[in-house]
Amino acid sequence: MKKINPLALTGVIFFNLVVFLGLAATAVALLFSLWVIIASFITSPVILFVAYHTGLTSFSLWQILASGLLFVLGYKLIIPARQVTDFYHKFWITYLSFNKSLIYAKKISF
Repeated sequence: MKKINPLALTGVIFFNLVVFLGLAATAVALLFSLWVIIASFITSPVILFVAYHTGLTSFSLWQILASGLLFVLGYKLIIPARQVTDFYHKFWITYLSFNKSLIYAKKISF
């Protein structure tokens, strides 16, 4: 079994807490908000249909057109959002393996 380098472990922990935690939280929040926006764009015709049939809104042609446009835009954004999600996933796996390679030292010499 490989030995853990205590100095590298301390450095990686502090770097991840101070610098990387804020960037990671921001990236995850932006990715989550992208998927929420896509879901709301795709469900906009359903929301309009329910609002019209429950009497919450009156019939308007521009609402139907805007709802259809949002649906198409949301549908078109699925592929780029999936690519961004895959990129984030690959980045996190690479970053974690890099941290693991820093912590486990082949030879510790003081």
